[in-house]
Amino acid sequence: MSAQIEVDAERSKLLVAYCRAHLGEPIDWKAMAGYPTSLALCVIDSIQSTGPHYTSVMNVVSRYRGYRLQNSRHGEVF
Repeated sequence: MSAQIEVDAERSKLLVAYCRAHLGEPIDWKAMAGYPTSLALCVIDSIQSTGPHYTSVMNVVSRYRGYRLQNSRHGEVF
């Protein structure tokens, strides 16, 4: 069973104000390197990043991309 939360206009305005105060304007946000077009690669990266060496992350991502490409799918698609 999932809980639903109702958000009225006033709470939305408070959230926007809080985010702007702490994060600045969206136009000033910096895009992070990574995998902006692939949720799957983001998940793989985040899970594998708990290990001691980031090179293992790159190896797993590379194998995933290779698998996707061999199966007639684009390597960046989630």
